[in-house]
Amino acid sequence: MQPKDFDARIRGLVEARWVHPPATREEIRSVEDRLGIVVPEDLRSFYSCVGGTDEATPLQNGWITFWPLERWE
Repeated sequence: MQPKDFDARIRGLVEARWVHPPATREEIRSVEDRLGIVVPEDLRSFYSCVGGTDEATPLQNGWITFWPLERWE
């Protein structure tokens, strides 16, 4: 599944008010600098489509929360 397809799927499962806007390159770079990591290309692509969620997907869809970058530790 491509990041754009995954993004559409997330937006179909989680209420729009819980979905963060796409992360900018600068925001991704900032989290890399803050944590001393390199974000893998697949996650970089995903977060450039959807910036994370505040609520989880429904239980039948994995009950997954995609933490916004500011919550990464």
